[in-house]
Amino acid sequence: HLQDTWQIIDPLKLNFGFKAMKVDIEGKPVVYDPTSVSRGELTTDKKFLPQAGLNYAVNDWSEIFADYSKNARAFNAGNFAVSQQSFDETKNTLKPETSDTYELGYRFHVPKFEGVLAVYHVKFDNRQLSVQVGSPILGLASGIQNVGSVTSNGFEAAGTWHFMENWSLFGSYAYNASTYDSDVVDHAIDPITHLLVDVVIPTSGKTTVDTPKNLLKAQLSYDDDTVFGNLGMSYMSERYYTYTNDITVPSQTVFDATLGYRFHGSDLAEGA
Repeated sequence: HLQDTWQIIDPLKLNFGFKAMKVDIEGKPVVYDPTSVSRGELTTDKKFLPQAGLNYAVNDWSEIFADYSKNARAFNAGNFAVSQQSFDETKNTLKPETSDTYELGYRFHVPKFEGVLAVYHVKFDNRQLSVQVGSPILGLASGIQNVGSVTSNGFEAAGTWHFMENWSLFGSYAYNASTYDSDVVDHAIDPITHLLVDVVIPTSGKTTVDTPKNLLKAQLSYDDDTVFGNLGMSYMSERYYTYTNDITVPSQTVFDATLGYRFHGSDLAEGA
Protein backbone atom coordinates (compact mmCIF):
# COMPACT_ATOMS: atom_id res chain seq x y z
CA HIS A 1 0.00 0.00 0.00
CA LEU A 2 1.42 3.38 -1.05
CA GLN A 3 -0.26 6.73 -0.36
CA ASP A 4 0.57 10.43 -0.47
CA THR A 5 -1.18 13.77 0.03
CA TRP A 6 -0.76 16.82 -2.18
CA GLN A 7 -1.98 20.22 -0.97
CA ILE A 8 -2.63 21.69 -4.43
CA ILE A 9 -3.81 25.06 -3.14
CA ASP A 10 -4.79 26.14 0.35
CA PRO A 11 -8.42 24.88 0.22
CA LEU A 12 -7.83 21.94 -2.18
CA LYS A 13 -6.19 18.66 -1.11
CA LEU A 14 -5.57 15.47 -3.10
CA ASN A 15 -5.00 12.06 -1.52
CA PHE A 16 -3.82 9.40 -3.95
CA GLY A 17 -2.11 6.04 -4.01
CA PHE A 18 -2.61 2.39 -4.79
CA LYS A 19 -2.78 -1.04 -3.19
CA ALA A 20 -1.27 -4.30 -4.40
CA MET A 21 -2.30 -7.75 -3.23
CA LYS A 22 -1.42 -11.35 -3.87
CA VAL A 23 -3.28 -14.04 -1.96
CA ASP A 24 -2.61 -17.75 -2.43
CA ILE A 25 -5.16 -20.12 -0.94
CA GLU A 26 -5.03 -23.90 -0.91
CA GLY A 27 -7.88 -26.29 -0.25
CA LYS A 28 -6.75 -29.32 1.79
CA PRO A 29 -9.87 -30.91 3.32
CA VAL A 30 -9.33 -33.20 6.31
CA VAL A 31 -12.16 -35.44 5.15
CA TYR A 32 -12.14 -35.49 1.36
CA ASP A 33 -15.33 -36.22 -0.59
CA PRO A 34 -14.87 -35.29 -4.29
CA THR A 35 -18.64 -34.93 -4.75
CA SER A 36 -18.98 -32.14 -2.20
CA VAL A 37 -15.55 -30.61 -1.55
CA SER A 38 -12.45 -30.02 -3.63
CA ARG A 39 -8.68 -29.86 -3.38
CA GLY A 40 -6.57 -27.33 -5.22
CA GLU A 41 -5.06 -23.86 -5.26
CA LEU A 42 -6.32 -20.41 -6.25
CA THR A 43 -4.40 -17.15 -6.52
CA THR A 44 -5.69 -13.59 -6.35
CA ASP A 45 -3.06 -11.33 -7.93
CA LYS A 46 -3.87 -7.62 -8.27
CA LYS A 47 -0.77 -5.47 -8.66
CA PHE A 48 -2.48 -2.09 -9.04
CA LEU A 49 -5.65 -1.04 -7.20
CA PRO A 50 -5.75 2.78 -7.39
CA GLN A 51 -7.34 5.02 -4.75
CA ALA A 52 -7.85 8.80 -4.97
CA GLY A 53 -9.73 11.46 -3.07
CA LEU A 54 -10.25 15.23 -3.41
CA ASN A 55 -11.27 17.59 -0.60
CA TYR A 56 -12.17 21.21 -1.22
CA ALA A 57 -12.79 23.42 1.80
CA VAL A 58 -15.60 25.81 0.86
CA ASN A 59 -15.21 27.66 4.17
CA ASP A 60 -14.33 26.93 7.79
CA TRP A 61 -17.41 24.77 8.33
CA SER A 62 -18.06 22.92 5.07
CA GLU A 63 -16.27 20.99 2.32
CA ILE A 64 -16.88 19.16 -0.94
CA PHE A 65 -15.31 15.73 -1.40
CA ALA A 66 -14.91 13.24 -4.25
CA ASP A 67 -13.43 9.76 -4.09
CA TYR A 68 -12.55 6.88 -6.38
CA SER A 69 -11.31 3.44 -5.39
CA LYS A 70 -10.80 0.08 -7.04
CA ASN A 71 -10.90 -2.98 -4.80
CA ALA A 72 -10.71 -6.75 -5.17
CA ARG A 73 -12.03 -9.62 -3.10
CA ALA A 74 -9.63 -12.52 -2.64
CA PHE A 75 -10.76 -16.09 -3.22
CA ASN A 76 -11.78 -17.78 0.03
CA ALA A 77 -12.65 -21.18 1.48
CA GLY A 78 -16.11 -21.02 -0.08
CA ASN A 79 -14.53 -21.52 -3.50
CA PHE A 80 -13.61 -25.07 -2.46
CA ALA A 81 -17.11 -26.01 -1.24
CA VAL A 82 -17.89 -27.50 -4.65
CA SER A 83 -17.31 -30.84 -6.29
CA GLN A 84 -13.83 -31.65 -7.54
CA GLN A 85 -15.12 -31.78 -11.11
CA SER A 86 -16.71 -28.34 -10.85
CA PHE A 87 -13.55 -26.89 -9.31
CA ASP A 88 -11.28 -28.37 -11.98
CA GLU A 89 -13.50 -27.05 -14.79
CA THR A 90 -13.56 -23.47 -13.49
CA LYS A 91 -10.27 -22.91 -11.63
CA ASN A 92 -8.41 -21.59 -14.70
CA THR A 93 -11.17 -19.19 -15.81
CA LEU A 94 -12.51 -18.01 -12.45
CA LYS A 95 -11.61 -14.37 -11.75
CA PRO A 96 -11.72 -12.54 -8.40
CA GLU A 97 -14.54 -10.10 -7.81
CA THR A 98 -13.63 -6.43 -8.27
CA SER A 99 -15.39 -3.12 -7.72
CA ASP A 100 -14.98 0.46 -8.94
CA THR A 101 -16.50 3.03 -6.58
CA TYR A 102 -17.14 6.73 -7.31
CA GLU A 103 -18.48 9.13 -4.69
CA LEU A 104 -19.28 12.84 -4.62
CA GLY A 105 -20.54 14.65 -1.57
CA TYR A 106 -20.81 17.67 0.70
CA ARG A 107 -20.40 17.78 4.49
CA PHE A 108 -20.77 20.61 6.96
CA HIS A 109 -20.56 21.35 10.66
CA VAL A 110 -22.22 24.36 12.30
CA PRO A 111 -22.59 24.92 16.07
CA LYS A 112 -25.77 22.86 16.53
CA PHE A 113 -25.96 20.79 13.38
CA GLU A 114 -23.68 18.57 11.31
CA GLY A 115 -24.54 16.63 8.20
CA VAL A 116 -23.45 14.98 4.98
CA LEU A 117 -24.97 14.54 1.51
CA ALA A 118 -23.47 12.13 -1.00
CA VAL A 119 -24.16 10.32 -4.27
CA TYR A 120 -22.31 7.23 -5.44
CA HIS A 121 -21.87 4.83 -8.35
CA VAL A 122 -20.43 1.33 -7.92
CA LYS A 123 -19.62 -1.20 -10.62
CA PHE A 124 -19.03 -4.80 -9.51
CA ASP A 125 -17.38 -7.18 -11.98
CA ASN A 126 -16.87 -10.96 -12.05
CA ARG A 127 -19.53 -11.63 -9.45
CA GLN A 128 -19.30 -15.18 -8.15
CA LEU A 129 -22.50 -17.04 -7.35
CA SER A 130 -23.03 -20.47 -5.88
CA VAL A 131 -25.34 -22.28 -8.30
CA GLN A 132 -27.22 -25.52 -7.85
CA VAL A 133 -26.02 -28.51 -9.85
CA GLY A 134 -28.73 -30.96 -10.88
CA SER A 135 -31.99 -31.59 -9.06
CA PRO A 136 -32.05 -30.78 -5.32
CA ILE A 137 -33.10 -34.35 -4.52
CA LEU A 138 -29.79 -35.63 -5.87
CA GLY A 139 -27.87 -33.88 -3.10
CA LEU A 140 -25.05 -32.76 -5.40
CA ALA A 141 -22.56 -30.09 -4.38
CA SER A 142 -23.15 -26.60 -5.69
CA GLY A 143 -20.89 -24.95 -8.25
CA ILE A 144 -19.27 -21.51 -8.47
CA GLN A 145 -20.17 -19.50 -11.56
CA ASN A 146 -19.17 -16.07 -12.84
CA VAL A 147 -22.51 -14.34 -13.36
CA GLY A 148 -21.29 -11.00 -14.68
CA SER A 149 -21.54 -7.55 -13.17
CA VAL A 150 -23.80 -5.43 -10.98
CA THR A 151 -24.33 -1.66 -11.15
CA SER A 152 -25.32 0.30 -8.03
CA ASN A 153 -26.35 3.95 -7.93
CA GLY A 154 -27.42 5.68 -4.78
CA PHE A 155 -27.87 8.71 -2.60
CA GLU A 156 -27.47 9.16 1.14
CA ALA A 157 -28.07 11.95 3.60
CA ALA A 158 -27.42 12.06 7.35
CA GLY A 159 -27.43 14.72 10.02
CA THR A 160 -27.33 15.28 13.77
CA TRP A 161 -29.11 18.20 15.46
CA HIS A 162 -27.99 19.16 18.98
CA PHE A 163 -31.19 21.05 19.71
CA MET A 164 -30.76 21.30 23.49
CA GLU A 165 -28.06 20.68 26.08
CA ASN A 166 -27.53 16.90 26.42
CA TRP A 167 -30.14 16.22 23.73
CA SER A 168 -29.61 15.32 20.07
CA LEU A 169 -31.64 14.07 17.14
CA PHE A 170 -30.06 11.95 14.41
CA GLY A 171 -31.62 11.12 11.07
CA SER A 172 -30.45 9.38 7.91
CA TYR A 173 -31.90 8.29 4.59
CA ALA A 174 -30.33 6.16 1.88
CA TYR A 175 -31.59 5.23 -1.57
CA ASN A 176 -29.95 2.44 -3.52
CA ALA A 177 -30.73 1.08 -6.98
CA SER A 178 -28.70 -2.07 -7.71
CA THR A 179 -29.32 -4.14 -10.82
CA TYR A 180 -27.80 -7.16 -12.53
CA ASP A 181 -26.17 -6.25 -15.83
CA SER A 182 -26.50 -9.57 -17.62
CA ASP A 183 -28.50 -12.77 -17.80
CA VAL A 184 -27.23 -15.97 -16.19
CA VAL A 185 -26.72 -19.04 -18.35
CA ASP A 186 -27.32 -22.33 -16.60
CA HIS A 187 -27.38 -25.92 -17.87
CA ALA A 188 -30.13 -28.52 -17.67
CA ILE A 189 -31.09 -31.88 -19.15
CA ASP A 190 -33.78 -31.59 -21.81
CA PRO A 191 -36.63 -33.94 -20.71
CA ILE A 192 -37.32 -34.95 -24.33
CA THR A 193 -33.88 -35.27 -25.93
CA HIS A 194 -32.03 -35.99 -22.66
CA LEU A 195 -29.26 -33.71 -23.90
CA LEU A 196 -27.50 -30.99 -21.91
CA VAL A 197 -28.86 -27.61 -23.03
CA ASP A 198 -28.28 -23.98 -22.03
CA VAL A 199 -31.00 -22.31 -19.99
CA VAL A 200 -31.01 -18.50 -19.89
CA ILE A 201 -32.21 -17.01 -16.61
CA PRO A 202 -33.46 -13.44 -17.34
CA THR A 203 -31.66 -11.49 -14.61
CA SER A 204 -30.44 -8.57 -16.77
CA GLY A 205 -31.93 -5.34 -15.44
CA LYS A 206 -33.40 -7.05 -12.37
CA THR A 207 -32.91 -5.62 -8.89
CA THR A 208 -30.33 -7.51 -6.83
CA VAL A 209 -31.71 -9.79 -4.15
CA ASP A 210 -31.94 -8.68 -0.52
CA THR A 211 -31.28 -5.05 -1.51
CA PRO A 212 -33.94 -2.62 -0.24
CA LYS A 213 -34.17 0.61 -2.19
CA ASN A 214 -35.03 2.77 0.81
CA LEU A 215 -33.46 2.85 4.27
CA LEU A 216 -34.53 5.36 6.92
CA LYS A 217 -33.27 5.77 10.48
CA ALA A 218 -34.05 8.25 13.25
CA GLN A 219 -32.77 8.38 16.82
CA LEU A 220 -33.47 10.70 19.74
CA SER A 221 -30.65 10.66 22.32
CA TYR A 222 -29.98 12.04 25.80
CA ASP A 223 -26.60 11.96 27.57
CA ASP A 224 -25.54 14.07 30.57
CA ASP A 225 -22.47 11.90 31.26
CA THR A 226 -24.36 10.08 34.01
CA VAL A 227 -27.76 9.14 32.65
CA PHE A 228 -28.00 8.28 28.98
CA GLY A 229 -30.56 6.77 26.66
CA ASN A 230 -32.03 6.82 23.20
CA LEU A 231 -35.17 5.98 21.29
CA GLY A 232 -34.64 4.79 17.75
CA MET A 233 -36.58 3.80 14.66
CA SER A 234 -35.33 2.14 11.48
CA TYR A 235 -37.26 1.42 8.29
CA MET A 236 -36.36 -0.89 5.42
CA SER A 237 -38.46 -1.04 2.26
CA GLU A 238 -39.43 -4.31 0.60
CA ARG A 239 -36.73 -6.31 -1.14
CA TYR A 240 -36.67 -9.10 -3.67
CA TYR A 241 -36.14 -12.69 -2.62
CA THR A 242 -35.53 -14.15 -6.09
CA TYR A 243 -33.12 -13.24 -8.86
CA THR A 244 -35.99 -12.84 -11.33
CA ASN A 245 -37.83 -10.41 -8.98
CA ASP A 246 -41.07 -12.38 -8.74
CA ILE A 247 -41.14 -12.79 -4.93
CA THR A 248 -40.61 -10.03 -2.38
CA VAL A 249 -40.01 -9.76 1.35
CA PRO A 250 -42.28 -7.13 2.98
CA SER A 251 -40.94 -3.86 4.34
CA GLN A 252 -40.16 -3.66 8.05
CA THR A 253 -39.97 -1.03 10.78
CA VAL A 254 -38.06 -1.65 14.00
CA PHE A 255 -38.19 0.45 17.18
CA ASP A 256 -35.61 0.19 19.95
CA ALA A 257 -34.94 1.92 23.27
CA THR A 258 -31.89 2.11 25.53
CA LEU A 259 -31.54 3.48 29.06
CA GLY A 260 -28.32 3.49 31.06
CA TYR A 261 -26.49 4.93 34.06
CA ARG A 262 -22.75 5.61 34.50
CA PHE A 263 -21.26 5.28 37.97
CA HIS A 264 -18.79 7.92 39.24
CA GLY A 265 -16.60 8.32 42.28
CA SER A 266 -15.49 4.70 42.63
CA ASP A 267 -12.40 3.14 41.06
CA LEU A 268 -14.23 -0.17 40.86
CA ALA A 269 -17.28 1.13 39.02
CA GLU A 270 -15.93 4.26 37.29
CA GLY A 271 -17.48 4.55 33.84
CA ALA A 272 -19.54 1.37 34.15
